[in-house]
Amino acid sequence: LVSDEMKQKMENKFNELGDMCERGELEPKEAYELFKEFEDQMVIEYGKMMDDKGRSQFDEAIVEDDKKDLNDPPGEGPILRWKTICVFAPGGDAWHPKNRKVKMAITVKELGLSKHQFHRLRELVGKRYHPGKDELTITSERFEHREENRKECLRTLFDLIEEAGKANKLAEDARVSYIKDRLTANSCSRRGCFPRP
Repeated sequence: LVSDEMKQKMENKFNELGDMCERGELEPKEAYELFKEFEDQMVIEYGKMMDDKGRSQFDEAIVEDDKKDLNDPPGEGPILRWKTICVFAPGGDAWHPKNRKVKMAITVKELGLSKHQFHRLRELVGKRYHPGKDELTITSERFEHREENRKECLRTLFDLIEEAGKANKLAEDARVSYIKDRLTANSCSRRGCFPRP
């Protein structure tokens, strides 16, 4: 990070002050203070040199981070996000009741549901869906081990998706039933028949 020329200046000054201490011309404390002053001057000089260049050497070494932020907007990040708590209890026993709780957050848009499936899912989960974040939260602490609770969250999610998947069939059945009723009503009104009691 520091140029070789500056490193050489620092080393030369350090050796010079060390030699003066060995000859008895300076006390070690005085040499230390002088070296600190010299070091501060070098830092200021280095800063001016960087300003003259208009950029720092760090700019060339910057590498883009490919990792996504956990708060990515929908469509750009992970679908599932897990949150667990790890409590270390005294006494060497790793078991603590809070260690088993698992919270899973899902970006619903990433599930690729149709309009009817989405509405059905919202009806099923109720307040566990946060419309502002488009996020569904599933929590489990039924089992004693955290991994079992993770599996339970995934089972719940799969069951919800399966149940929401039936919404298209329900909507189609309702549409067909409505059309049949309307057609029956229209044909009866033309013929003058009355609906059966």
